[in-house]
Amino acid sequence: MSKSFTKETKKEAEAAASAWLVAMEHDQKPENKTIGELVDRYIDNLSNLHSPSTILGYRKKRKAAFQEIMDVRAGHLTQQKYQAAVNTYAKGRKPKTVIEAHHLMRMVFRENHIKIDMKNIQLPQKVKTEIQIPETEEVKTLVNLCKGTSVYLHVLLASMLGLRKIV
Repeated sequence: MSKSFTKETKKEAEAAASAWLVAMEHDQKPENKTIGELVDRYIDNLSNLHSPSTILGYRKKRKAAFQEIMDVRAGHLTQQKYQAAVNTYAKGRKPKTVIEAHHLMRMVFRENHIKIDMKNIQLPQKVKTEIQIPETEEVKTLVNLCKGTSVYLHVLLASMLGLRKIV
């Protein structure tokens, strides 16, 4: 990128050019960019490497996740600010959604050498679903009730694939 400067003296033109170069260098440093700008740049850099659906998912996360830190300059981001953003985003969302957004941010931070200790960030815990296995008598009853119907073979197959012993 180049730019020309016209001033009354050579010294003034050189000073203006020098100030412009310093400003350009300042703006290029990751710590002087906002988190949102860094996320946008990260997604743009991946746009030819990942599938369109992956990029679309990243763009959706960019618009929805951690909005309270998107305008914060990377050099001013603290672990407390990031944790507060995670907590806010987690309200009313499934843990998987928050963890995926956190993963995107972790990659952006790593690429731009942002020093946030990601190991100490508290994320929502995955909810374990309890699988209920029907008793043998319940399966027998279900199979008997379905005899002679169009779903009998489906129910029979499903009940046998669970490796249940039916006597």
